Amino acid sequence: LKAFDGVSSSSFNKVSLALKDNGVSDEFLVALGVRKSVAIDFLFQNLDTLSWSSDPKPLIEYLRTAVLTKQDLAKLRGTQYLPAENDVSRTFAPSELYLPSSELRLFPFVTLLQWPSEDENLAHSPNGKFLQNLGCQQHPPL
Repeated sequence: LKAFDGVSSSSFNKVSLALKDNGVSDEFLVALGVRKSVAIDFLFQNLDTLSWSSDPKPLIEYLRTAVLTKQDLAKLRGTQYLPAENDVSRTFAPSELYLPSSELRLFPFVTLLQWPSEDENLAHSPNGKFLQNLGCQQHPPL
């Protein structure tokens, strides 16, 4: 769980492969309440200890591939947890941010998501599409 490097490993308990070897199915474990991904509440409770405050890419890559409920997605859309370029005073909700682009950097009133690389065309990448689904904007309204 690279996205959670700042959290102690004792915070996570993986279900043993021995359970699968003994015929315990994923469906049974899910019915018991075992999650396939980290709970969003756990994520937000540990915001201060996570090591991605200036680089949200590992977190977004994890969340994009995680099994998320509608409630998880709602929390991700409405909570301030993403960093912005040139603004370390606070974190932002996805809907408050624009996907970074060289064109948008010309406008000082546009708050851009802090992203580690301009090499990828973020808006058209899987990460960018996920961020747009969470509420990040690609273009300011005219």
